[in-house]
Amino acid sequence: MSKVFYLIMLTTSLVFSQEIIKVSNVEGVSYIYGNTTPNMAEKEALNDAKLNSLRKAGIGDYINSSETLFTSEINDNYDDFYSSEFTSQLNGAIKSYEIIDKRSEIVETGVKLTITINSQVIKYKTNIDSEFSSQIEGIQSVYKSDEKINFTVKTTKESYLTIFWTDQSDSGILYPNNREAQIKLKPNQTYTFPTDQSNYIASFSDETLLKETNRFLFVFTKKKRIFIHSSDNKQDIFSWVNSIELNDRLVKSFSYFVVK
Repeated sequence: MSKVFYLIMLTTSLVFSQEIIKVSNVEGVSYIYGNTTPNMAEKEALNDAKLNSLRKAGIGDYINSSETLFTSEINDNYDDFYSSEFTSQLNGAIKSYEIIDKRSEIVETGVKLTITINSQVIKYKTNIDSEFSSQIEGIQSVYKSDEKINFTVKTTKESYLTIFWTDQSDSGILYPNNREAQIKLKPNQTYTFPTDQSNYIASFSDETLLKETNRFLFVFTKKKRIFIHSSDNKQDIFSWVNSIELNDRLVKSFSYFVVK
């Protein structure tokens, strides 16, 4: 766990009233051929099934590629979550799913893999506020172990900020913490983090590595929302984010390397 935090705060989500749609017997397909491995094909087929579940639930208007699914993922594939902007135009998210069937067959182009799932889909009641944006500066692409991390934040609308961190094995909350209270950010005003005289420090979760990938997730909300949960793992973090209506939130992510 990269210790770029003061103290992990256990937090939980508020309960919102999004519509939950149950979607059954949805298939996803991929092919094993060339350099495609069985594991890669299984991931692609599952991804296809999730995308088709969103479409079946009426959330397909803005699905342009398989990458957009990861912006709504709250079960797994968390590293892929960062492969595209979280603030996509999707008006829903996969809440949970189960694989009920998996089968393969030989076809002319190779091996066809089909995965069938049942899922629960969240459908949002609002759209993204296109005038709600942020400017985050100062986060470097590479930090040496024990190097200080600081940055500035500015938003276009009055909001509250929660910052999460993840590394290759763990996750948690960076801000607010036991020394930095959550403050209301005023529009077009620049704020420096940390907000006091303390430091955010980059470090390795696995000291045997020479380089490690870390990420920050910035969650801006128009209303003050306290993250209180039984744990602060990645699933709980993204579940909390996805519980917030689209027009109330703005999410940005940044990745960086820690090196020795």
